[in-house]
Amino acid sequence: MRSRQGKRRALAAAVFVALAAGCGGENGPEPEQQAPPPAPAGPASVVLQPLEGPQRTIADYGGWILVVNFFSTWSKDSQALIPIMNEIQRAFVANVKVIGIAVDDRGEAALRSFVRENEPRFEIFTGGAAVAGRFGGAGRIPTTYFLSREARIYGRIEGLKEYRHYHDFVIGMYKRRM
Repeated sequence: MRSRQGKRRALAAAVFVALAAGCGGENGPEPEQQAPPPAPAGPASVVLQPLEGPQRTIADYGGWILVVNFFSTWSKDSQALIPIMNEIQRAFVANVKVIGIAVDDRGEAALRSFVRENEPRFEIFTGGAAVAGRFGGAGRIPTTYFLSREARIYGRIEGLKEYRHYHDFVIGMYKRRM
């Protein structure tokens, strides 16, 4: 009886330690922010096709904090996020690059129309779900990833949130010297 009770106590203690270690605390993400699933091949080598100009890779943005917004031309939330991303780009112009990657398949004409109507002040790329998959996916549209200066995923926000959520993510990266 005693050895069973001792085993139960040891198991309960182990569960408590594991749960306590997993609690967010001061450094964990806020409830509305999610840690991303691991990306299959990592984003650094992802090839990006802009509407104009030569292809780029995520690694080309080395040294910058990178905010990567996966959007769709038909999504009202994607449209509403453009001014927020414009403001993030403006507020952190010396250290942050914002890029947008279209994940829908409505074609180049629809994407050009979206850009003309919504006036993003950051680079826009095509690439679809294949590019999003290299980051770990875009479960909701829009999904925004935050990458360190070394092109490592720091976190993501799914869906449309208020400006402060995106701002706080970038500030958190500054504090961690990412």
